[in-house]
Amino acid sequence: MKKSMFMMGMVVAALASCTNEDVVSIPSSKAIGFDAFVGNTTKAVTPIDLPGLKGDDGGFYVFGGYETLPSVFNNTHITWNGSSWEYSPLSYWKEGESYKFAAYAPALNVTPTFDYESGTLTFKDVKSDMDNQKDFIAAQLLDAITAQASGNAPVQFTFRHAMAMIKISLKNGFRDGVKVQIANGFTVSGINTQGDFVTTTGSAGTWSNVDTKADFTDGGTTLEAYEATYEPEFIVIPQTLANAGDVTVKFSVILTDANGDAVPVTGGSGAGQNVKTLTIKIPAGTWNQQNRYSYSATIDGRLFGLQSITFDDPTVETWPVYTNTDVTIE
Repeated sequence: MKKSMFMMGMVVAALASCTNEDVVSIPSSKAIGFDAFVGNTTKAVTPIDLPGLKGDDGGFYVFGGYETLPSVFNNTHITWNGSSWEYSPLSYWKEGESYKFAAYAPALNVTPTFDYESGTLTFKDVKSDMDNQKDFIAAQLLDAITAQASGNAPVQFTFRHAMAMIKISLKNGFRDGVKVQIANGFTVSGINTQGDFVTTTGSAGTWSNVDTKADFTDGGTTLEAYEATYEPEFIVIPQTLANAGDVTVKFSVILTDANGDAVPVTGGSGAGQNVKTLTIKIPAGTWNQQNRYSYSATIDGRLFGLQSITFDDPTVETWPVYTNTDVTIE
């Protein structure tokens, strides 16, 4: 207490001695600085990597402090100014105090709460649906940082991806000239889109209470050539698919030939009998955080009852016996 009163007196004395033109400065080594690292980056619908964090719409959000003041940082937005990470107003290390920090990016539909004792961030009812397709990263420091009188290093986070990612890959298996149009709403159904998340050290964190199924949709496309591929991607909350078909993919295919004429198919609908609705049952399994899962299928005539042109063993005429003619050697 005496030390605190002495320090307060020194600050008052310093301020009293300043003129209007004076600037009271504090050594930069005393300010709390930040550094960031995104580990094991993954391709995402909205990619987050270190360059992304440094972009115009980037940055990350920090919580942290010490035991008697755990809210030194309270969802503080840290942004890149071209040469360093910055925030305003600045906070300063308090010598001897034990600081804990946690961070996340980007801004989500919910704001987390920070618990100093565990050092964790808790997110309630995080959404990852068609309106919230964001790559979510989080970080929690393994150890507390004891503030020194000077020479405190910047706080560095290792961010990890909290979400999973899925891709549905559909390939045109027809010869060039046959166009495969993915139409009438490409829809993935049965994915849980809401859950609670708590950060941990050594990984992004853990999910619980994952529920609220909803549809994911995409606009479709036309595959105009052999092996042309359609690959819609979605960010999803990690979850377990207990049974094959818990998650399904439904879409319609319209077939036309090189002249734009309808290619009729068995069970087809529409004026040209060339429209057919197909369903994919996603196999049972688990979508783990920071992992990507691709489901691939080829769209060809076998799905439409078309009979392919095949070839049988050919008949090859045999050679006749040799016609023998005796010749003389001279």
